[in-house]
Amino acid sequence: TMHDIVRVIVKPRTMVRHCSYTDLLPAGQIDAFVSHNWSEEFTEFMKTLEAYARSSQGLNKDPQEVRFWICSFVICQHGEVNIGSGLNSSPFAKALDGCKRVICAIDRTASLFTRVWCVYELFYSSEQQKDIEFACPDGLLTQSEQLTEYQQAAIDALVKLDVENASASKDHDKAVIFDSIRASAGGFAAVSGRIRSMVGLLYRMGALEAHISDPISGKSVAIEGGTIPLRVRMRGGETQSVNELIESNARTSGKRLLLVGEPGCGKTVFTKQYVLQATKSNSASTALTARVPAGDL
Repeated sequence: TMHDIVRVIVKPRTMVRHCSYTDLLPAGQIDAFVSHNWSEEFTEFMKTLEAYARSSQGLNKDPQEVRFWICSFVICQHGEVNIGSGLNSSPFAKALDGCKRVICAIDRTASLFTRVWCVYELFYSSEQQKDIEFACPDGLLTQSEQLTEYQQAAIDALVKLDVENASASKDHDKAVIFDSIRASAGGFAAVSGRIRSMVGLLYRMGALEAHISDPISGKSVAIEGGTIPLRVRMRGGETQSVNELIESNARTSGKRLLLVGEPGCGKTVFTKQYVLQATKSNSASTALTARVPAGDL
C-alpha cells in the first residue's frame, strides 16, 4: 500500500534533506491531481495511473510524460501536514487550484469514498468546477463497454455515501474537515448530496447492466441505459419513475410537478433525468418547463 511505500522508500530517501520526494526530482507542470485511498494496493494504484496516462484525455502528450500530483510524494512526510490557516489554504487546496483535472483512483471496493480527505477533495473540486474523472486499472470508468467490478463498486459507494461516516488516519484532520463542513452552507447533507450527485458522471457508461438499492423501496433495481431509474414518492404515498411521470403528465394538460426533500436526496438529479427522458418521449407533445439552477446543469 502507499503506507508501505512511504515507510520503505519515501521517508528513507528524504531523511537527510527532510523534504518531500518530489524535491529530489526536476520540477514540472502538473497535469492532474490524484485523489486516492492510501490503503489501496500500490500495484493496483499504479495500474490506474498508467491506464489514465494512456487515455491521455485532452493532454496530447506521451503517457510517459504525464505528471500527477500525489500527496505522499509532493508533501513532506517528516512530521504533520501543515494545513495553514484553514482547509482552503492547505497543500491539497492549493494543488487543486493549480490543476484542471482531478483523477479519482477507484479500487475494487471504491474505498476512496470512505476517506475524509478524499471526500473533501471531491467536494472542493466540484465547487471549483474541475474536470473529474473516475479511473481504475482498466482505464476510465466512463469509457468501458461493459460493466466492471470497479464501476459497480463506484456506483454503489456513491449512491449510499454519507460524509459523516467517512474516516481518517488522524483524528485532528477529521475534526478540522468536519468543522469546515458544519460551517458550510447546508452542512453535511449538502456536501453528501453534492458528492452523491457525481454518480451522474457514470451515466456516460452507456447501456450497461448494473444494480443498486432503490433509496425508497430498498429493492435491487437495474440501471437502464446507463442511468439509475430514480423514483419519487407522490403525495398520496405511491411511487413513480421518470417514465411513469412523463406518461402521466402527458395525459393531464397543465399538470405541474413539485419536488421537495432534504438537500442531497436527488431532486436535481431526478429533474435532469426527467428532462432528458421527456425530450426523447413521444408522449411529451406539449411544452416542457423545468426550473433547475444553471450551476447544476
